[in-house]
Amino acid sequence: MIERIYHPGQDEDSILDLRARVWGSDHPHSSRAFYKWLFVDTPDGMGSGNIVERNGKPVGFAGLANRSAQIGKTRVRVAHGLDFMADPGLGGMLSGRVVLKIVNAHAKLAVKLGYDCSLNYPNDSSHKILISKKMKYQPVLNPDLYVCTVSAFTIKGRGIAKQIAPRIAGTLGGLYATIRSVGAGKTAEIQMVTKFDGRFDDHWGRLIGDNKLRFIRDARTLRWRYSENPLYQYSTLVALEAGAIVGFVVVSQRHLFGTDALLICDLCAVDGNRHTETALLDAVQSTAKSRDVSVIVAQALRASTTSLSLGRMGFVRTPQRVNPKLFRMVATKYTDLGAKVLEPDRWAFSWGDMDVV
Repeated sequence: MIERIYHPGQDEDSILDLRARVWGSDHPHSSRAFYKWLFVDTPDGMGSGNIVERNGKPVGFAGLANRSAQIGKTRVRVAHGLDFMADPGLGGMLSGRVVLKIVNAHAKLAVKLGYDCSLNYPNDSSHKILISKKMKYQPVLNPDLYVCTVSAFTIKGRGIAKQIAPRIAGTLGGLYATIRSVGAGKTAEIQMVTKFDGRFDDHWGRLIGDNKLRFIRDARTLRWRYSENPLYQYSTLVALEAGAIVGFVVVSQRHLFGTDALLICDLCAVDGNRHTETALLDAVQSTAKSRDVSVIVAQALRASTTSLSLGRMGFVRTPQRVNPKLFRMVATKYTDLGAKVLEPDRWAFSWGDMDVV
């Protein structure tokens, strides 16, 4: 077996063939357009990765997307690990060798390219491998799933309803009227926008004042993440005070867990202002009702202001044991600055940090 560097824009045929063998050719991410968006078009520049070949055929892959996070005004270079995979046709021992080879090669490449850290949002099998002693990744974030039914009686489909709705349906009808009457965030004007303009740069400059660690959300990055995504459509609502953006929320309508759902991909408010967050969430609920969507779904860290705002607006945290899809972040450091990524309390997390949402 040999290991070589992945060159975005040149190696897609063979890598997408491997991806089809792992996740199926009909998977939405098994496309040239998605790989170009992910590895070529990012605001931080061209990505990279590692390929393991056997008899001239790729049998292992680890993608590296070039991303930046920030703490205050300090930028952190992040090697975002993506699509770690091994050919399912390999035997158990050989497959293990391939995985070990690509993960080690990925770490060496990230160090060579000057990254501060690597992070990954692995599935269950990859999670066990990456946090093993050999791989040196550490668990960092384990966000919870929050669900709000738009109406206690309008859930479509059966998947999420059977698992979650019984906890919600008995209380939400009364909660909804009470919550909306609170009037949280009345000073903010809510508007839907179609472009990420210079006002989002001003918002980003104010957002980083809390010195939290977060992926960059300036106007250019938001355009790449949401406007230029080749697979999914997003809608953005902003909260305005005196014409300035003081918070925003990005949502995307999907068919999820057997029902029509509105995903909250991004929710940001200057200084973590809960009045702004709840005003935006109130607007999201109105949007969901207008689209005849059954449920609204969000991911949030349990101790965050976002989780408190979600609870205030009638969202219910689901136990991890019934969460149909766990999202977890693991990371490894290469520099002293990168070590800060391993501190969960530093993070301001959004579901949109993940490429799959």
